[in-house]
Amino acid sequence: MFEVVASQTPIGLAYFDRTLLCILVNDALTELDGLSIEQHRGRHVKDILPPPLGEAVAEDMLRVIETGAATNGLPVRVESRSRPGEMRNWVISYCPLRLANSEIKGVGCTIEDVTERLHTERERERLVVDLREAVRARDDFLSIASHELRTPLSTLALGTQELIRAADAGVTPTPAQLRKKAERLRSQVHRLERLIGTVLDVSRITQGRVRLFPEQLDASAVVRERCEQLRDDAARAGSYIELSCSEAIVGNFDRTRLEQIVDNLLCNAIKFGAGNSIEVTLESTLEIVRLTVHDHGVGIAKEDQARIFERFERAVSSRHYGGLGLGLWVVRQIVESMGGTIFVTSELGMGSTFVVEWPRVPA
Repeated sequence: MFEVVASQTPIGLAYFDRTLLCILVNDALTELDGLSIEQHRGRHVKDILPPPLGEAVAEDMLRVIETGAATNGLPVRVESRSRPGEMRNWVISYCPLRLANSEIKGVGCTIEDVTERLHTERERERLVVDLREAVRARDDFLSIASHELRTPLSTLALGTQELIRAADAGVTPTPAQLRKKAERLRSQVHRLERLIGTVLDVSRITQGRVRLFPEQLDASAVVRERCEQLRDDAARAGSYIELSCSEAIVGNFDRTRLEQIVDNLLCNAIKFGAGNSIEVTLESTLEIVRLTVHDHGVGIAKEDQARIFERFERAVSSRHYGGLGLGLWVVRQIVESMGGTIFVTSELGMGSTFVVEWPRVPA
């Protein structure tokens, strides 16, 4: 009966007598330990299994023979002969084999390789953790995004209500007053545009769709234009943008993506620059273009400098500084799609320097 069962089961089975000599094994066990059936028969268990596993299994078998109690599911890690150099996870169980008069004549042993099962379970656990983290990140993102979107919308709503009330009251604002209100509203419109653009970029990037549309242009002119566009925002924060990029840097560049890089880095410098000057430098060699944005603000701790380029990560509390925590991640994705790199050097309280380098493709 044992031989019939042994030949049909996919689990490794063996039968040892009271002296722990192997009497019978099935094919599944030979596949596990890399020995033939003939190499098992008549050999002591210590000679079959490598040390120290052989000694441990022998002790377990003797205990079963002495006590008559089965032992189930003992996990072991072993380098089997069938898979040299690879550690496998086995589960070994023992049961006493009895004669008709209940006398114990030997011990039966089952060995199951659960390596793949454990790997699957660990992978499932990892996916569950990742899923929970993704849900948490999504909830945090939605909470932050709703707050960030609400702020400019509230300003726009208040601004338009002021204009409506003035019109209803027959009050005619002066050109200077109108310009001031229009600039404030325009600033909030630009903020909304950046927020919506960032969200759309995240959607495209996560689907692997960072598309570049290079055209012949002067990178210096683009950087200069973006710096001019953001000077008013910097001034409102008490900062001043100093630009150094005198000569033309002509090549094949994606204008929109280059503008995104400059805007994100400058907006961060304005936000965290503590009202100090911001230095922007654009330079190039025949091979690369280098954009540097340096501020004199709060700085970034060394342990935070890598993670700020990940999604929803930030080096400061969102209670004190707004933003989605996506800008630098978007910049990194764009820069890498251009074949470039981005890194930061910083110390707390000493400001930060962001450096972007990408290949200068000839026009």
